[in-house]
Amino acid sequence: MISKKKIVIILILICLTSVFGTFNNTPINRWMSFLMLPISTYGHILFFVKKKRISKLTKNWYLIGLLIMIVSMLTSFILYRQSLIDSFVATQNFYRVGLVFFIYYLIIKYKVSIKELFNSLIFLGWVNLLILIFLWSIDFSIDFTTVSGDVKVITYDKFSESFIFFSAIYYLAMFLIKGKYEFLIFSVLFFSIPHLNEIQRVLFLSSIIIIVVGLKLINSVRVRTKFLIPTILVLFASINFLSSSEEGTNILNRFGQIAKFLNPGDNSKITDSSVAIRLVENAFALEQFFQHPLTGNGFYRSSNKENIVGDIYFYPLDIGLFGVLFTLGIFGFIIFIYQYISLFKIIKNYRHYNVYNLASVLGLLFLMLFSLSAATSINNFTFFFFYIVLLKLSSKYQYKLTS
Repeated sequence: MISKKKIVIILILICLTSVFGTFNNTPINRWMSFLMLPISTYGHILFFVKKKRISKLTKNWYLIGLLIMIVSMLTSFILYRQSLIDSFVATQNFYRVGLVFFIYYLIIKYKVSIKELFNSLIFLGWVNLLILIFLWSIDFSIDFTTVSGDVKVITYDKFSESFIFFSAIYYLAMFLIKGKYEFLIFSVLFFSIPHLNEIQRVLFLSSIIIIVVGLKLINSVRVRTKFLIPTILVLFASINFLSSSEEGTNILNRFGQIAKFLNPGDNSKITDSSVAIRLVENAFALEQFFQHPLTGNGFYRSSNKENIVGDIYFYPLDIGLFGVLFTLGIFGFIIFIYQYISLFKIIKNYRHYNVYNLASVLGLLFLMLFSLSAATSINNFTFFFFYIVLLKLSSKYQYKLTS
């Protein structure tokens, strides 16, 4: 017989596949959306029943998520009469803060330890890794229609890698705490998977930064020395590869395109098509922002795109801060900046030296670094809120929601 606690853990993991966006670019996402709707609604009910026992940080970010959804729905209705159903579909990531709270409630009620939670997530990370390697090896490709009405072609690199990065950061934290090379090897393995076809520039730079911050947080001479030895060897090998091969030169040029993107004076020298497209998208987003600066234009359902922005290449979820200004205006900009302020305070006041809390802090940092490019902390607000909850669960004191 499977114990009640194991059934609860399985339910938590099913819910977390939605939070992590595991099926976002697959046909399964439509059914997951329907399945998670009543669970999210129940989570909202639980929140308001238990709100007096919830920490201020958790409560505030939950309410901010709902506020963003309401503002976006009202804005899109007023500006271009998007139906409430379409507006709800477009903002369902914010509604799923209820799903995260439901997970939080189950963990506390059934006394699921942080170790059990992390072990289960890392198991999913290994499953995710093996599946992606298999799909990459067979050059997998399939097309389907999303719940928003988009027709997508899905390949290996379009699958969600959230569990991959979660596992990479966990093993990095394990190395930083315990100093064993096996954990560093596992971390490098997981960090490498998204780069199988091509180095992802923002992800690569974000990975480097969290390693540096992690080394600073643990402040261990022993671990720093153990990390430095293989790093020097890899650095020399990388310099040799980048300077003596055509592929290495191409990689350097791709990173150079980011520098030109960040420097307005060099924009005319950009030859990378993906970077050039984002410049055009940024300009369009700013133009639309100035028309509705306070609350932006709201999130729209993909099937309504042509009626709202026209038949152009424009995806606000891909352009970071400019996308936030387009969708949520100054209101969203303030929330976006406040997320970084909260992160800075968390890192500045970090005092917990258990591996789960360190992994949670570095995971949130990684999310916010990537958000500089794609504003994931806003566009997938549920994922951000999960890390806020995870920080509470992994700290020394846990709030009792069921007492």
